This record gives sequence, C-alpha cells and structure tokens, in this order.
Amino acid sequence: MEDFVTCPYCNGKEDFSSAFHAPGELPEEIETCFACQDEGEVAKQDFIPIAKRDNEVICMYPFELPSKEGDVYMMLALDLFPDHLFRLGLEKANDIEQILKNIKLLIKQTQFKPTKEDATFTLVLHKYKEHRKDIEKLIKPYGGRLVINDSFLTHYFTPVMMHLTNSLIQRS
Repeated sequence: MEDFVTCPYCNGKEDFSSAFHAPGELPEEIETCFACQDEGEVAKQDFIPIAKRDNEVICMYPFELPSKEGDVYMMLALDLFPDHLFRLGLEKANDIEQILKNIKLLIKQTQFKPTKEDATFTLVLHKYKEHRKDIEKLIKPYGGRLVINDSFLTHYFTPVMMHLTNSLIQRS
C-alpha cells in the first residue's frame, strides 16, 4: 500500500511508503515534505502548518467584483480545516487600511474564537509584505502569525472564486 501526503508548502506529493516507515503507516506529525525540509525552502517565518483544527489556518483574499460605480472588493476569509468561508466586508478599495479593518472583523466573528486557550492561527495573505509589522501587531495578541504566500492562497481560493463567479453568472 502506498501512502501519499500533500505538502502544504509546495503542494508536492510525498511518498511515505519508504523504508523509514512500515507500509501503510504515516509519521505522527507530517508538517512538510522531505524536499522542503532538506532544501531549506520552508523558512520558519513562512511555514504554513497542515490545518488540524478550526481556525488554525485562515486564508484571506479580496474578491474583486465589478459594479456600476467601479470595482468593489468582497473581503473573504477561508478556514482550511472545516472549509468555512467568512464573508467579512464589501469595500471600494483594496488597500492596507481595508485589509486591517477586515482582519479586525474576522477576529470579532463568533465562529473565529479559538477552540483552546493556547490556540494559535496562521493568517495567509497574497500580498502586503511591506505592511507585515502592522498586520502582525494586530493579530499577535490573538495568537496570530502572518504568512505571505500567493501560490498557497491561490491554490485554496481558486475553487471558491470559481464557485462565486458561477453563482453570479447564473443570477444575471
């Protein structure tokens, strides 16, 4: 029996049926594939854990929508463990002020409350690297950690965006 696990960093498949483990048995804690560990591609600051509980990994993205007055952005956050989508706000701009405002809205969501007292979460954004300190200052008191990773976010948000786009097309 072959056991494959997808690396959350590079999306590569790791074969755990090797001599390191008994056939059909996976290591207790799988965090990244061996290639990412061995090659040092995963910097500690940018490591994204595999979501094993609610609110552990949250991806946030501004979904652009056309309107008569110009584009608006529906701020969305996706909890990767239960695949729960938070609709945060509708904004006329996609700047750091709006992102910070919507992170605050996310933190206030009743479904976002940590499940344990020592719970931490990883917030994944696609950009805003130059505002890392401002974002971290906002989320750190809640156990938050920031990762900027466009490809990771795109991987998880593409199906959500396709579904929303199809829903909007069907309504028009």
